[in-house]
Order: sequence, then C-alpha cells, then structure tokens
Amino acid sequence: AELTAGQLFQLEMALNQKHPRVITYHVAMIFTLRPEVDTGRLCAAAEKVLRNHPAFLSGFRREADGKVLQYYDESLFTPVETVRMTDEAFAVAKPGLVRPMDPLSGSLYRCSIIVTPSRNYFFCDFHHLIADEMSLSVFVREVADCYLDGDAKLPADYLYLILRDEKNARSEDTERAVREHLAEVRKKENFGGRGILKQDLPGPETGTGVFYVPDALR
Repeated sequence: AELTAGQLFQLEMALNQKHPRVITYHVAMIFTLRPEVDTGRLCAAAEKVLRNHPAFLSGFRREADGKVLQYYDESLFTPVETVRMTDEAFAVAKPGLVRPMDPLSGSLYRCSIIVTPSRNYFFCDFHHLIADEMSLSVFVREVADCYLDGDAKLPADYLYLILRDEKNARSEDTERAVREHLAEVRKKENFGGRGILKQDLPGPETGTGVFYVPDALR
C-alpha cells in the first residue's frame, strides 16, 4: 500500500533525524502489574492481538523507483519477550527502553514483560508509522479481553481484508462492477463531482451528515 501524507512526513523525519536518540515518532507505554497477574497468560494474550492486526506485522521498503511502500509480512511478528532483572537494573534500564527503530528494516514494535523481585511490568513500544494513541487503546482493550478469556474471538481487521480481497480478486469484471456501482451512486446525489452516501446515524457525531466516496475508488 502507498503511504499516507502523515506517514510520508514521519518517514522523512525518521530517516533524516540528526541524532540517533530521537524517539519523537514512537508511541510507548509501560504498565506496573499487580502481583496476581499471570505473566504467561498476558504474554499469550498480547501475541494473539499482535498477530490479529496486520498493521503491527507490516514494514516499509523502498522500491526501485525510490517510492516507499508499506507491506504486510507475517515473518515480521516479534514474540513478546520475558526479561528478568533486579530492581536496581530495571531502574537503570527504564529510561532507555524506548529506542529508535529503522523504518526500512524489520519489525516496528517491541513488547516485553519485565520481571523483577518486587514488581512485574508490561512494556510496549510502537513506531508511529504503524500505530497511534487510538491504536494503543484498541491494543490494550483487546489484550485485556484475551487475558480474561483465552478463547476470545477478536474482530477482523477489515481494512486489511479489503486490501487483500481487492488484490486477490482484481480483474476486469471486478473493476467494471466497481465503476458501475459508483456511477449509480453519483446519479443519486452529487457534491462537487463526488458521490455521496446517505448517513446511517443522525446526530452531531456524524459531522456534516454525508460521507464522500474517495476519488481513489473510481
């Protein structure tokens, strides 16, 4: 997939940062766990969620023409590591847990469970190219769900499924059907040449109350 404008900006900044310790475009968190938390179950829950979201298992590569694309690759899955250290060692290591990542080389997240004699911790660090604060809220909620129920069924990542199906099913018939469908949509209403779909839900949360069909779908 091609990068969004926001991703292009972040990539440019990451590739041209002046200092190797710059971690501006990271979203990270660390949780202090209660003693009764089963770290093995937590590890399994986190890995289940990571595998369910292709965005977490995606990387970036530069094509021959210089364009950078985002791609999905299951081999980019990085297991949640369990690290054991003393309380003193953790105090020293904590400020350096968030470390720069090379956007064009390998996995763009790190998750670990840190076990010390006094407390245990759950640490996650995602590059902003693959996650934002809302992504983390989804991640945490789903990890909690899977921790409480190991058989919990996670919702499908629909954006990835759409992209995958589009790639697998691309044909002249498919493209013609899409064009015909959008042509019919545009006949019903129009705004500046763009198709408009009727809103499903009334209320201020729907903004202007119309949803525009992107030109990219033509």
